[in-house]
Amino acid sequence: MAALLGPKPSMNYADNERDMVIMQHTVDTVTPSGERRQRNGLMVEYERDGETAMARTVGLTAAIGAQLILDGAIPLRGVRRPVDPEVYEPVLDGLEDEGISMAETVRTLA
Repeated sequence: MAALLGPKPSMNYADNERDMVIMQHTVDTVTPSGERRQRNGLMVEYERDGETAMARTVGLTAAIGAQLILDGAIPLRGVRRPVDPEVYEPVLDGLEDEGISMAETVRTLA
């Protein structure tokens, strides 16, 4: 697909455009004491060294996960969702080592 569409001028970035991925999470929570909080996470990733932002954010995540499994660094067995800390914490650490992370903020809601 890239070989077919890449040469078409309409499919290439203009001089003033950049490849990027933006991901934002906003989660409203209530603490056990009843305090309402809003947690926000923002990640902005750009193309680097010829690798698209999508390839970096998706491909590296999958590669890090696969390497952790091969290394025996994830103690869980079977098909798992990435909501277990044993899965997501080392993956996030690996992404951070590659310069990919989310800026997180928390604010109290009225």
